[in-house]
Amino acid sequence: MPPPVIVPRRPFLEGDSEPRLVIRSTIEEDGTPVPPVIWALRRNAEVPDHEMHSPVDGLDRRYRSFDERHVSPPKTALQMAEQHGVYDAAFGAGKPAEARRQYFASASREAGSYLDTVVSFPDDPDLTRDLKFFGEIHVAKHDVHDTEPLTELPVARGAGLKQGEYVVHDADQLILPYLPDALVRGVSFRGLPGGKPNETYDFPGPWPQAEPLRLRIEEGTGAPERSLIGRQLTVFLPKAEAATVRMSCRIAASDLDTFRTWQLLTGSPLWNDPVTGLPQAKKDELTAASADGENWLITPYVELTLVHAVEKPLERPVLSDLTFNRTAEQTSAQLVGTVRAHARSTGRVDVDATWTEWLDDVTQDAPQRITGHAHVGELTLRPADNTRSLLGIRHEFRDTRHRNVTYTPTATTRFREFFHPAITDRAELITRVGPAGAGPAGRGWAVPSSRRPEPPLVSHAVPTFRWESSVDHGAHKVTRIRRRAGFRVFLRRPWFSSGDDELLALVLDPGTAATGLPDDLVTRCAADPVGTDTTALPHLAPVNFPNAALTATGLQTAETVAGAPATVTVVAFAPVFDPQRRLWYCDIDVDLGAAADTTAYFPYLRPALARYQPSSVDPLQLSKVVLGEFTQLAPDRTVSGAMTTDGRIHIELGGPATATAVGKRAGAGLPGMAASRRVVASVQQRPLTGGDLDWTGTGATLDLTCVARGTGFAWTGDLTPPAPSLPLLSSFRLVIEEYETYLTDRTTATGTVTAGGTTLPVGRRLVHADTFALTTTLLGRIVLQE
Repeated sequence: MPPPVIVPRRPFLEGDSEPRLVIRSTIEEDGTPVPPVIWALRRNAEVPDHEMHSPVDGLDRRYRSFDERHVSPPKTALQMAEQHGVYDAAFGAGKPAEARRQYFASASREAGSYLDTVVSFPDDPDLTRDLKFFGEIHVAKHDVHDTEPLTELPVARGAGLKQGEYVVHDADQLILPYLPDALVRGVSFRGLPGGKPNETYDFPGPWPQAEPLRLRIEEGTGAPERSLIGRQLTVFLPKAEAATVRMSCRIAASDLDTFRTWQLLTGSPLWNDPVTGLPQAKKDELTAASADGENWLITPYVELTLVHAVEKPLERPVLSDLTFNRTAEQTSAQLVGTVRAHARSTGRVDVDATWTEWLDDVTQDAPQRITGHAHVGELTLRPADNTRSLLGIRHEFRDTRHRNVTYTPTATTRFREFFHPAITDRAELITRVGPAGAGPAGRGWAVPSSRRPEPPLVSHAVPTFRWESSVDHGAHKVTRIRRRAGFRVFLRRPWFSSGDDELLALVLDPGTAATGLPDDLVTRCAADPVGTDTTALPHLAPVNFPNAALTATGLQTAETVAGAPATVTVVAFAPVFDPQRRLWYCDIDVDLGAAADTTAYFPYLRPALARYQPSSVDPLQLSKVVLGEFTQLAPDRTVSGAMTTDGRIHIELGGPATATAVGKRAGAGLPGMAASRRVVASVQQRPLTGGDLDWTGTGATLDLTCVARGTGFAWTGDLTPPAPSLPLLSSFRLVIEEYETYLTDRTTATGTVTAGGTTLPVGRRLVHADTFALTTTLLGRIVLQE
């Protein structure tokens, strides 16, 4: 027995067809549901081709909150009906003439079809209804832009419609225009949303009065509802639900023997053998199921598709934490992670990337922060893929640099085919953007570099200091302390050869003694061999560089030692750009420990430098090592000035010091130290409106005397300021200068020193200088400014 016949009630919209019923809705951006009726009101006013009176066929093509199909019993031939005995009451002796007349009237409906515009009623063939007159039958076109003339109804018997045309019956109750199959009793639906596994509904009335059913879908949940008035079955679909329903005919169990297939089954040993055959309960079950339309050999099915299409996904997609697979020299990175989405409403998830990075173009005045973006890839989701691996998503960068990338998933509706292009062309209507995945720190996910950084280009290095000042107002004393900080290394452009977060690394020997690795691979420090400094300097370790931004151990160098990469420890520093010099620089603080800082005098440090990219594929974090110039770390100095009762300034300078070659000639102890350096205090002045280059001497100058102080030495003396002068037209300062004395030849000597009765030519280099602000009292006396 053929399956029931499907007849459309209204023109098909996007994605609709005879066996496919569709309703449409959406949600607001904040997730608030929008019912189909509200959605239809919005879109009917915006979307073309959805007028109340379509120009192509005059039909109502507006979106609506429901969809309907007529379901009618299959057609049969008059001969088949006679063979089933449905006309036996009209023939034979004594049969009334009215019965014969009714027979001939109903038999004329054999040639009827749904193209007929005048249809007789099955229960009274003498009555007819003009469907065209009442506006209940129309010819519709599939293509709303079809320019071919519309076929006019009625059409000649057997002529049919043109290609691209179909007939719709816009009536609440469809009138059956032909003879229904004599054995059909109703319709069977298997898989109705909210219903039992198999739902059956009758085509009521004695043959040939089988009345069609109207199938309707609406938004909602719950069991299907059959209306008390009219032949309507309403099925409820929640948003993003799509159901496939098998529809077949239901017959009476007593009619099963009419079918040869059933006869073969019931005549087989499986049915009749009392030992190996089916139990009676199973036979009863098969009989009931076959009569209810579940035996496809007897009552084949047609599939209906019920769809509640949503304009945009019901949930935003969310990316999991990400990692990246990247190999050496690879310009792309494979994303490793998952995306979570509402798969029933999401057909595709696109992954887009944005990032910012430094571009250090040496032709420009300064490095620039630029923005990059890319469409990384897309995933097609199956309806059950609520969590989907990102396998296959590969981000192509076209270089090997490290970047901090923010990845954003965008979900696109699974139901694009059910909406007009005017809707699907607007991305904001059919997509939902998920939260941007910016990593745990909010800076973006770290995509590693896949190549070693370039070696750093070192320009030069200078020492750095920290200054401290204190005032004792009771003693009218000012103290200034210069402490050794470390050194500043300047680097030539460009920086960021391996991408953002590139650091300058100071390479250290990880061993317990400075003998493990070659000197040209690691940083070394030592005492000045010229002096008499006997300070034991530590083996350099990360603790000796307290301001390091990052410390890393177990890194492999690009260079090899004994045929294998060396393993080193690094302390790393973030470069800062100097716009005046157009150079990068790093301040590297050095702390040699309490013991060394107390006695060490100008120790040497020879840095081994490399670029360090923490986010890099192992073991490609370090560039080749570059040796920096030797840098001497200045010793600490403490200078104090105090006013004496007689108006002089008592000055004292102290700190680590060693005897030079001149001092060694002069002797050990105090004489040698006194000969090793000269400390001069002087008063300078400048006009009140002058600048830094306007300072000049006043003639008030004093060489400080070397004295013993505990285990060390200090230089001290009392300086008499210049005599008072009125009016006050100048500002004054006290300058303290420490010079180290060294032997030289007579042609370049700047002075002489007598040591052991011998006059020696010497030169001097400035190793420390400091200034104290002086002020003038109302009486014109020059005193320390406290």
